[in-house]
Amino acid sequence: MDIAQRIAEIALLRGEFTLRSGRKSSFYLDKYLFSTQPDILRRLGEMFAERLPEGVTRLAGAEL
Repeated sequence: MDIAQRIAEIALLRGEFTLRSGRKSSFYLDKYLFSTQPDILRRLGEMFAERLPEGVTRLAGAEL
């Protein structure tokens, strides 16, 4: 299964949502729903690793 499909399957919610901006939306992607799925995190990690330049030994980023 494609990673985007898997994320949508788990975390794409449909309904009536009021966004932080105050705008209305008929869908919402809840990142917390997919950030607890080991298979999704593993695949995303692999995808990010493929894009690292040769020789990188350390990586820092925001926590989940």
